[in-house]
Amino acid sequence: MVTSDNHADVQFSNIADILIFNQTGKFSTITIDLSGQPSTNDNNPDSIEVKFGGTNSVKVTVNTAELFDLDPRQYDALAIIGGNDQETLYVTHASGIVAGPLAFAGGAGADILSVKGNGTTTAVYAPHATVTGSGTVDVDGNVTTFSGLAPIDISAMATASVILPWGERRPHDRKWFRLCHGAVRCTSRFRNQRRCRH
Repeated sequence: MVTSDNHADVQFSNIADILIFNQTGKFSTITIDLSGQPSTNDNNPDSIEVKFGGTNSVKVTVNTAELFDLDPRQYDALAIIGGNDQETLYVTHASGIVAGPLAFAGGAGADILSVKGNGTTTAVYAPHATVTGSGTVDVDGNVTTFSGLAPIDISAMATASVILPWGERRPHDRKWFRLCHGAVRCTSRFRNQRRCRH
C-alpha cells in the first residue's frame, strides 16, 4: 500500500513498477506500507533496498523486484513500514547519495538496517536515548530514522561515528561497538562520541 498526504491509499499486487508523481505540488511524505503485502508476511526473510537510481531517481526494490521509481523532487520525506517477516532494509549510497530524509519502521520480525556508502561518505549513528532499536543514521546530511530494529550495519564509509545518548562513559556502553562489526573499527575515544574509521 502507498500513502501520500491527503490522497487516497493505493493497494497493489503483481505490479512490475510504480511511478509516483504529483502534478499540483510536492508530497510532504510518501509512505510505502508493506505490512499487508503477502510477500512480506509469508514467514520468509525479506530484502528491501532503497538506492540512487540516477538523476532525480530513487529506486525501491522488494525481494529484488523493483517496485518504485521515485523522483525526490516530488516529496519531502519517504517512509517505509515493514511487514511481519524478518526484513533487512538496505540504504545504498554506493552509486550516488540517496536523498533523505528516510524513515524505516520495522514490523514484528527481527528487522535490520544496512547502510552502505561509497568509500568517501561519512556516517553518524545516533541511537535513541530511551527507545531500544530506534535512532538515526546520517550519511552526508541525508538522515535515515529507524524504529523497531535489531542490528544496524554501516559499511563502506570513509568515517563512521557513533554518538552515544549520554555524556559520560558508562560501564555497559561497550555494547554499542558491536555496530562497528566488520565494516569499521574504533580508533579514538571522545567524551560523548565514539569515532570509527574504515
